[in-house]
Amino acid sequence: MTSLAALACFAPHDSESRDIATWVEWLPIEGGYFSPEAKDFAITPKFDRTFPFDIHGYAKVALNGKYGVINTSGESILPLDFNQIWDFCYYAPEGYALVEREGKRGFINTKGEVVVPPQFDEIDHFEDDGLAQVRQGEKYGLINIHGEIIAPVQFDSID
Repeated sequence: MTSLAALACFAPHDSESRDIATWVEWLPIEGGYFSPEAKDFAITPKFDRTFPFDIHGYAKVALNGKYGVINTSGESILPLDFNQIWDFCYYAPEGYALVEREGKRGFINTKGEVVVPPQFDEIDHFEDDGLAQVRQGEKYGLINIHGEIIAPVQFDSID
């Protein structure tokens, strides 16, 4: 089960108040989400892998080696179209997640929108100045959180 500490990096993406306990109570079991309170599945098993819901009410799921995101109704927020999806707090500002499709990386937001299309071989963490280093082949550049290229991907290194 997910600890509240693991959810601490998440914050509501809108003005709606969210109760963390609501998301923590559903257990990702056997490809679905089980509600101990109801003693039944809240979301019927249909995935190969399921991950805990975050405070936004979204969970990463996998089927046939592809990852997507669902909401607490089991509806697809992001289609099962990615080779990997990282959590919504490790690489980017709140509300963005790093994704990988066919070896290329980009970012999605909590609305399921592709903010930075998967086009880079590597994307570093966004820094306090709002910029992230990217790599394509052996060359480096910089992008902002909107995916706009700030420094062209043409440099041998960026310090």
